[in-house]
Amino acid sequence: MTKYNFSSSERYAVYTVHGEKCYLCRKPIDLDSMQVDHLIPESLLLDPVALAGALALLGRPTDFDLNSFANWMPACVPCNMQKSDAVFDPSLLIQNSLQQAARLANRAAKLASDVVSNQQVSRLLNLLMRMQEQNSLPPSAIEKLAIFHIQHRNHESAATPIRLSQDHAIALKIRFTGGPRDGETVSSGGDELPPDEAFLLLSTTAGIAQWIDAGIAKRGSFFAWKQPHKYLVELGKKKGWSEEEFKTRMKYDLYDVNSHEWGESTLILKAEYEGIE
Repeated sequence: MTKYNFSSSERYAVYTVHGEKCYLCRKPIDLDSMQVDHLIPESLLLDPVALAGALALLGRPTDFDLNSFANWMPACVPCNMQKSDAVFDPSLLIQNSLQQAARLANRAAKLASDVVSNQQVSRLLNLLMRMQEQNSLPPSAIEKLAIFHIQHRNHESAATPIRLSQDHAIALKIRFTGGPRDGETVSSGGDELPPDEAFLLLSTTAGIAQWIDAGIAKRGSFFAWKQPHKYLVELGKKKGWSEEEFKTRMKYDLYDVNSHEWGESTLILKAEYEGIE
């Protein structure tokens, strides 16, 4: 059984740098219910001989710190309960996981330090950990955590909903006004919101939204969103255009993302039509 008492900043860092997924089943998990698993079980600290054998078997140095980011990974409750205190054989899975944890350890440590230095975010994460006792998280807290998280999550996670808890999954949406996409909404997780573009758009918008909320900046143009022209996309698919043909023939509808609003468990970015590029 785990003895180490994880801080909210450590839990958040492990969750975020490892892509918000269980490292065993690879399914998305939420921050609140996530468990931090020791790749090499913490229980081995009570048995130095067994610990030395496990470290040697898995190619870790004798001074390897079991209670460090180099040994912590995010896991869902069922996977972590099934694994329990088992010592993995030196399989491809465990070797890859140990290498990933080691590679991202410094990034995780810095993120945890950044959370601690941001007193407001640190307080809200502590509140999230106690949420089951308080039954709900205030909307203002959800918004502030979402804005912070958008700026720190992995690129590949950018287009997916933010899962703070089982009851608080925040969808990310872009609502178009004018032009050929008038009235349409693009939602997180869909094919039309690619992770790379979503990360750039959302991280930029989140930063400005944070300044607006703090009274440092006024509302204005956040970002220019280039959306491939729908008719040409459909035509290209019908004609079987190659990737190069798409690049040379495509035109883009330009939308100016100039404001945001919070709906129920949704961050909505508003995009107004500017013309064709």
